[in-house]
Amino acid sequence: MRIKSVVAGLLAVVVLLVGLLVLPSGGTLAQTDTPTPAAAPQSIPQIPMIVTGDAIGAPNGFKVVARMTKGAAVYETQPAEVEDGVYFLTVGPPDSRFIGEEIVFLLEGAEANETLRHQPGVNQFNFDLTFDEIPEATLTPTPVPVLPATYSGTIVVAGLAVTPEMRLIIRVGDYESPPAAILNNGEFVNLVILTDDADLIGAPVEFFLNGEASTPPAIGVFEPGARQVVDLVFGDVPPTATRVPTETPVPTATAVPPTPVPTYTPQPTYTPVPTYTPVPPTATPEPTATPEPTATPEPTATPIPPTATPVPVVVETAGEEDEEDGGGICSSTSGLPFEQSAANMLVLFAPLVMLGGAKYMRGRRRRE
Repeated sequence: MRIKSVVAGLLAVVVLLVGLLVLPSGGTLAQTDTPTPAAAPQSIPQIPMIVTGDAIGAPNGFKVVARMTKGAAVYETQPAEVEDGVYFLTVGPPDSRFIGEEIVFLLEGAEANETLRHQPGVNQFNFDLTFDEIPEATLTPTPVPVLPATYSGTIVVAGLAVTPEMRLIIRVGDYESPPAAILNNGEFVNLVILTDDADLIGAPVEFFLNGEASTPPAIGVFEPGARQVVDLVFGDVPPTATRVPTETPVPTATAVPPTPVPTYTPQPTYTPVPTYTPVPPTATPEPTATPEPTATPEPTATPIPPTATPVPVVVETAGEEDEEDGGGICSSTSGLPFEQSAANMLVLFAPLVMLGGAKYMRGRRRRE
């Protein structure tokens, strides 16, 4: 109890400091009548009042509120949940009109036996609340899952054979089950009640075959999760209507006008244009040098042996010898006759004349 008081005191100090700085906004203010201008409240910020203590006998989670009434105006704090039997309220009306008014404490609508007078900034710790009546906690019922019930057994129809085409169902109140599977030997299986309506639990179960009730109509009651085997007897059951296949009407052929064929206009033949391939420039062959004419070999001069001419012996005198020493080639023939000397000269210059003629002829051929 002392620990709770210490914690409550610390919280009260914090709230008190906050209240000195800001205008308290906790709680709500309701007013049914419009006050006269003379009765208009003063807009003076009020220091909140902390009220905490035990809510004796109040279950956890219940909510406590503080309420004040001033004429037509009603102020009510924000609800505070009870935790471990302790409540904590901040009473801070928006103006001074509620100073000195009585504070009433309510637990889920039930009024506490204790009351207070509103005094801004005056905290009330360990202010316990007692209630003559503790309201009962409203519990939300937990939905109970409804398990399916299954049925199987035999079918007996008076004067009629049981066929798989028949339709067997169950009705429980407004609920109707899916049809069962009927075998060729008159037995049925997989007749199941699938519903989540708990109000149907314990309701009578009725069986119907092709719309006709069994004899007796109700056999037992709906028990979720039950597996039952029953023998069903039916009196007047209409035979199962044979399903006639519906003829599919043959659609009437509708004359469709012929689709006009567009006149074909021949398109001009496209002549492909040859792709121009650039021809690399051909190298101009350099002119071939004209070979020079082969020089005709000059005829070899055949030396003509000089004709031995008898040279007369000339007896030279001493004076004539001196003259010969002072002469040249011509002096050697000076003693010969002129004809003889000319013949000797021809013999000596004939090869030169022939060589010069050959060169002259070769040069003329070139010029031609």
